[in-house]
Amino acid sequence: MDIPKIIIFVNEKATELQENLIKKLHELEYAPMVDAVHGKSYEWFKNNVEQSCHKMFVATEKKELLFYTISQINEDIMFAPDFLVYFSNDYVCPPSSWLAIKMWFYYILFDGEETDLVHTGAILMKKPYKEVIGAVEMEREQKQNEFYSFRYHHIEEDDIMLFEVCKPFTETPYTSVIRSFSINGPKPFFSSLYICTSWGVSRHDLPFLKHLWEVEFHFNLLEFDMDAMLKEATEACYPSPGMIPQLEPEVYRRTIEQVINTLEDKKRGISCGGNHVDKKEEFWNRVEILTQQAENEK
Repeated sequence: MDIPKIIIFVNEKATELQENLIKKLHELEYAPMVDAVHGKSYEWFKNNVEQSCHKMFVATEKKELLFYTISQINEDIMFAPDFLVYFSNDYVCPPSSWLAIKMWFYYILFDGEETDLVHTGAILMKKPYKEVIGAVEMEREQKQNEFYSFRYHHIEEDDIMLFEVCKPFTETPYTSVIRSFSINGPKPFFSSLYICTSWGVSRHDLPFLKHLWEVEFHFNLLEFDMDAMLKEATEACYPSPGMIPQLEPEVYRRTIEQVINTLEDKKRGISCGGNHVDKKEEFWNRVEILTQQAENEK
């Protein structure tokens, strides 16, 4: 039996459904891919997905799960699915099997009823092969990400500097966006990370920033005062006489490359909000009809 692949399409800030699906699939020992770049690219789906045996799934606010293929949706009304399931190009998955897969996803997402269809879907959603590795190999794998990492990228035409930090044993980095970099310089980066509730939890976070301050940026270590920087950054966001308040720090839980794409989308006027807000009524009507037709084919 062919092993299905799963891609979860996330926004710049993952929705509750997206986070829940990623968590539950990992708990079930699946290996979903996460894509924050191509979710709204009709061209990408046409070029990379259409020829495969696939279904795109979207959840409604009423906790319904709808599914469709790229060939069934016009470019004018096609928007990001919540996730994609696909098999190899030569695999044949009949309508009854897709219905079982849909009910299995509904079961794990919304705590649905455990039916025979759900059991069939679980069988069809075969888990990827998992290589059993010894303690030495596991230790080597962990060491690849047991230290903090830091990198940066300057978008010169927009005068934006991106600073990316990844914490040990953490897959998702923090990328801070510093606008008007030629004026503001790198110092706002240090306090910006604290807008994320997960930053500062580890006792090593502050010493790492202190290390960057001295070694990477060559600032005077005696001037490193995080409490003062946080106080100054907070006060700058509030209006005061003769002063225009600054925007809150802009930090994404994404890689530099993903943030570059997000900023480009914003420049082109493409919305990066939740998966529901930009879907037209025409889309929902069309997908509901397609789902009903697929279910009737079983």
